[in-house]
Amino acid sequence: MEKIKQYFKFVLSHLLFVFFVSVIFGGLMAISIYYFYNPTHDVYQITFKSESLDKNKIVSEDYIISIKDKIEEERIKGYNEETKKYPYSSFDYVDTRGVAKGTSIDQNDNLFVLRIEKRQFNSWQQARRFMKRMITDSASEYVFILRNGDEVTNDTSKVLEESIIVNTGSQHEYLFFIYGMSIGVVVSLIILLILNIKYKDVLLDTTPYDNKTIFKTPFHLNYFKIASKEMKSLKNCVTIAILFALQLCSKFIPLPSGFGNLGLGIGYLVFSVIAMLYGPIVGLTIGCFSDIIGYLIKPDGVFFLGYTLSAMLSGLMYGLCLYRTKVSFMKCLFSRIFVNLFVNTILGTLWWWIINDFSFSFSSYLLMMELPKNLVYLLPQSALMYLLIKCLSKPLVRAQLLDEGIAENIRII
Repeated sequence: MEKIKQYFKFVLSHLLFVFFVSVIFGGLMAISIYYFYNPTHDVYQITFKSESLDKNKIVSEDYIISIKDKIEEERIKGYNEETKKYPYSSFDYVDTRGVAKGTSIDQNDNLFVLRIEKRQFNSWQQARRFMKRMITDSASEYVFILRNGDEVTNDTSKVLEESIIVNTGSQHEYLFFIYGMSIGVVVSLIILLILNIKYKDVLLDTTPYDNKTIFKTPFHLNYFKIASKEMKSLKNCVTIAILFALQLCSKFIPLPSGFGNLGLGIGYLVFSVIAMLYGPIVGLTIGCFSDIIGYLIKPDGVFFLGYTLSAMLSGLMYGLCLYRTKVSFMKCLFSRIFVNLFVNTILGTLWWWIINDFSFSFSSYLLMMELPKNLVYLLPQSALMYLLIKCLSKPLVRAQLLDEGIAENIRII
């Protein structure tokens, strides 16, 4: 019974860890459903009969390009000088490669079902116009079939509306977010149980290392209790605000990286100092606000919450590696490995791919831009972070911002 009470006490002190792991699992499941599963299962379909259809032709990319060009040409020719309007919206945005990949046609005797991914078009009217043209241009004889099975005798757009079916196999993202959070809670509880059993003496020791405020591990019982109180002090809030302003100013000092249009910032140095002084919770908060406010001050591209998540993860990792512990170059290197390889390379490439276009090459951007840049600058950035912390340690102690025991124990290993 005593062990169970001890375990629950340990879990209560690590609710932030449980929450964070559950949100990661939930977010990954929701993103997977939203961006990868649903787009390929939400389709428009139209049924028709034909004796002269070339099935291979209708799904070829060259044929789809020709259909797009014909529709766009007809749209331009239909411009009304009096109303100053086109008969329908432009098809220029349509990605022909994506349409080709997302188009399929099934045959049963002489009955065909043409399916096309819903995400390729802004509206069902545009999809219907495109699908109708694909059929009429590929077959000299065709008959559209209504939803009730009747043949269409008048193939006007209004009548064809009844033949279009939205075949949706999509899943609700919020349900999978809840499922993922449930899995995350179970996983985090298992991790905490293992830690509580295997490393009980380390986690519950009230005098870790040589000082009550220098911890061997961020999973110590009192670690997040102390970290959660950092913003309750007026002095701390003022210092955080000053450092945060300095971090925002660093956004106006971009450095060329030598890898395309990818920049190299120095804001991570200030960010690491904030996380070292005030911990992972402040790191998460500053990461969130730095991305949002930084975008408002200096907009660069489009705003995307994925980048906000990346900044928060960076702040969390800096805090876990540098807050109330004996700082070493290896810990600086480990934090930069996580940020450079996971946050910048893997997540950064994923966000870029989602924002730009699913048809853009994920592997090319990853292998030719993000990965080389982050590998090349990994050691220099880690060394610069370590040297900055080493040089600032004594002044920070005199300003009563850093524990003296930490400043005296900054080592290479």
